[in-house]
Amino acid sequence: MTPAELQTALRTIGWSQRQLAAILECDNVIVWRWATGRADIPQVIERWLLRMAACHEKHPVPDDWRVR
Repeated sequence: MTPAELQTALRTIGWSQRQLAAILECDNVIVWRWATGRADIPQVIERWLLRMAACHEKHPVPDDWRVR
């Protein structure tokens, strides 16, 4: 997973880098390194993020739930 693919996955899921770090219970610097290409993203995290993004693409947040 490239840094651009990571950013796309996070955008699709609706998470920031900081939120990903909190979810993974790791330091923000680790995610920053992944996002800048300074460190490789572990394959298990890559696979998980791709599955999460695919799920969010298939099941987006409904936009018609508010009464108008």
